[in-house]
Amino acid sequence: MFATCNADWALKLWDGEMLSSPLFKFNFTDTVSDFDWSPFSATVFAVSTEDGTVRVFDLSVDKYDPLCRQLVTQKKNMHLTRVRFNKEFPFLLAGDDRGYVQSLKLSPNLRQALTSKTYSTETEVAKMDKLIAWVQEPAEHK
Repeated sequence: MFATCNADWALKLWDGEMLSSPLFKFNFTDTVSDFDWSPFSATVFAVSTEDGTVRVFDLSVDKYDPLCRQLVTQKKNMHLTRVRFNKEFPFLLAGDDRGYVQSLKLSPNLRQALTSKTYSTETEVAKMDKLIAWVQEPAEHK
């Protein structure tokens, strides 16, 4: 699975084996400047938009809306350009076009996998496979 984002105000998630149309499309109110998959959950990702907002999604919890939304910069002439998960600690970093970096601590429900002893690659692959199957066969899940 991979993502594309750009100045069309949309983020699209694709299955590498089915490129005819995206599995998910999220529309925003501003240019999507960056995207990052979580290192601790296959269904969690973060998006930054140029309006200064970072959103965190977990597709296993809600397939349409972010779990959290945080305004990082409020100045009109500052735009977020990067968002990255820390691979070891429960933090999300957001950088802007002036070189400032904000560190955001993830809420406990978003960082359970970091401390969980049940985390495994197999579990995360199974979560993503279940999500892809749900999207490809939506009539079965109504």
